[in-house]
Amino acid sequence: MNLTIRQFRAFLAVADLRSFTAASKYLCITQGAVSGLINEMESQMEVSLFDRTSRVVKLSPDGEKFLPAAMRVVEEFQRAENYARDLKEIKKSLVRVVGAPLIACAFLPQIIHAFKRQHPHTHVQLIDKPMSQLQKSIMLGEADFGIGPERPLEPEIDKQTLFTTEIALYCHPDYRLHKKNGSLGKDSKRRADCRRQRIHSDDLRDRWRAH
Repeated sequence: MNLTIRQFRAFLAVADLRSFTAASKYLCITQGAVSGLINEMESQMEVSLFDRTSRVVKLSPDGEKFLPAAMRVVEEFQRAENYARDLKEIKKSLVRVVGAPLIACAFLPQIIHAFKRQHPHTHVQLIDKPMSQLQKSIMLGEADFGIGPERPLEPEIDKQTLFTTEIALYCHPDYRLHKKNGSLGKDSKRRADCRRQRIHSDDLRDRWRAH
């Protein structure tokens, strides 16, 4: 058995309008096409769906039993059509953004919310990925673009600086930077990296730079 949605729609139209002629006008097809769809349906089901003995077409007992199921089929098919149509529209206006965890959690939600107020028909998908996977996500087509700290780029990827931010170390003025254990004083690379950052303390800035 291979029933089609056209057969189901023809069945419901005839059942509702009680006329093959009226059903053909409603479906915008010929009366012969409606009759053919119903005949094919009855042949496959091996039942008579309509009582054609009277002047008015009406459902047979088997047709009455079949009607609720046929209505559900057409309703579900219509929902599927609507979903597919919506999916197509979403795909047209979908922007996929991949962000490093801190940025995805702290910055992007507010930015996306403001963007959607200005562009309500554009759908934004936020993808949270480790920084090491941002470029890979873009190259694999999982995201349209990414936002994260500046890193060396793959040749296929371009970058644009959006903003700069400061990283600060907060500590007590008596904290010794050159402690023997975990010393920053002995680690020239870490000391050089940290020297480029802003230090917040009452009197620690000059002491930090001295190291």
